Amino acid sequence: MKTHTFDWKSGSEPSVAIVTAVADTVDKSPSLLPPLQQYIEVDSIDTLLLDSAENGRVIQLSFTYAKTDVTVTSDGYGVVEYGP
Repeated sequence: MKTHTFDWKSGSEPSVAIVTAVADTVDKSPSLLPPLQQYIEVDSIDTLLLDSAENGRVIQLSFTYAKTDVTVTSDGYGVVEYGP
């Protein structure tokens, strides 16, 4: 199994960091991945993570995207797992 960790707070929006991290993990260009919107409501995930971080609440979201398992937390941590 291939694991990639990332900090979504070091970039722009969480959704952009997620797509970039998944692309890095599966060795593809982000433009070759399916739209994240097909898997999760992008505006909602950005709002939920950013608002929770601003208010000091720590939440965790996990979902599947482009054959990877993605977990992100409102404190900026993210991990992508790919493969058997």
